[in-house]
Amino acid sequence: MQLEDDASHVAVSFALRGMNDVEMTSAGGIALYAGALAGADVVHRAHAEGTEDFVIFETRPTREEIVYDVDVSRVAGLRLVGNALEFLDAGGAPRLRMAPPYVVDATGERQEARLEVSGCAYDQDPRGPW
Repeated sequence: MQLEDDASHVAVSFALRGMNDVEMTSAGGIALYAGALAGADVVHRAHAEGTEDFVIFETRPTREEIVYDVDVSRVAGLRLVGNALEFLDAGGAPRLRMAPPYVVDATGERQEARLEVSGCAYDQDPRGPW
């Protein structure tokens, strides 16, 4: 998947690590990748505000994490603030943003998940460089 800001051309490409090559089925703007991840289906929804992935596990996974590989070669910087990740242009303005992740458990209760960045430098100061 690749996302690009039309105005600044800041872009990121990302892929769910460990996702199997499976056939996609779609209906109503939602794509289903059945069995795409060990023990889980992946549902993808693109919409006007962005894109969302939902990973649906049949049973609680042994390792409770989902890892994405992200290509930030067309991003000037990263800022991780409030569990949200911003992709910055050369002037330090956020052009793309990953909202804080969450988990919905088997009872339907929504809980905040923790976002981590590894293998790349990032800023945690919410103030702009302006």
